[in-house]
Amino acid sequence: MPAEQPRRFDSKFVNSIAYFSNGEFVVTVGRTSPLKVWDAQTGTLVRVLGNRTDEIGYVSSSHDDENILSVSNKDGIRVWDAVTGALTEQYFCEKLISIADFTPDDKFIFAGSPFGKIFLWNRENGDLIREFADVEIGAVLSIDFSPNKNQIFASHFWGGVNIWDIESGQLSHKIEHNLAILEVALSPNEKYFITISDKCYLWDRDNYQQIMSIQPLQSDQEFTHGVISPDSEYVLLVSTDYSVLLWNLQEERFVQKFIGHKGVIPKAVFSSDGAFILTCAYDGTARLWETQTGKLLHTLRP
Repeated sequence: MPAEQPRRFDSKFVNSIAYFSNGEFVVTVGRTSPLKVWDAQTGTLVRVLGNRTDEIGYVSSSHDDENILSVSNKDGIRVWDAVTGALTEQYFCEKLISIADFTPDDKFIFAGSPFGKIFLWNRENGDLIREFADVEIGAVLSIDFSPNKNQIFASHFWGGVNIWDIESGQLSHKIEHNLAILEVALSPNEKYFITISDKCYLWDRDNYQQIMSIQPLQSDQEFTHGVISPDSEYVLLVSTDYSVLLWNLQEERFVQKFIGHKGVIPKAVFSSDGAFILTCAYDGTARLWETQTGKLLHTLRP
């Protein structure tokens, strides 16, 4: 089992990270630090965005690398100019927002709340155009967007994954589970998707049938987060022992283990070419790794 869990209000928490599509920059945000942009090649700080008025729990970058999105309880969803640091957009609703992201074409923003609701905004005019709700299965823990079928995938605290049709606003499919689904993530080629509860499950995108499951390396460990590589061949899995594991989905084998963090890891992401991995943890650091070798390249301290 992991060492003593970090205190919930540890000021050194690094809450979230993002990787620019061009691979040149990464973004971090800590519990007591603002949004920071770093040079991915050198690990040096490039710029600081905005003034902190509330703890930011989640951050993402647009696919064109022009904007950075942040989520906080007080300030809702804010969108920043990635170069100037200027606040360009802001979105609120009657519910708190826990997670948000840009759609692949960057034209919309979709978000999930702790109250089971999902929201979709049009960035051109700022209008809320859709609201999806299934409050019976609890907080939205993760969301992903399917551009091919125009759907939103959402995982929930009380178990299950909902797949919503954006055009009609109706629930298209539902996968039930008796454990909280901490993560749902589509493969970039949209042939399959993963869910994370205690294990990692791989599902067929078209018929929603389970293909396989991946167990943690040790029986006393669990997975808490996962993401599929840009080429759809690998999955990156965060474990409760503060490590990150790389699995080859095609060959169904373990490839690499990334060790070094000394606290809970809330997020891990690939670079757009899959050559690098960025992780963050409640130990006060974000770390850049080489994917295939597991070599640590830079340690960022936001």
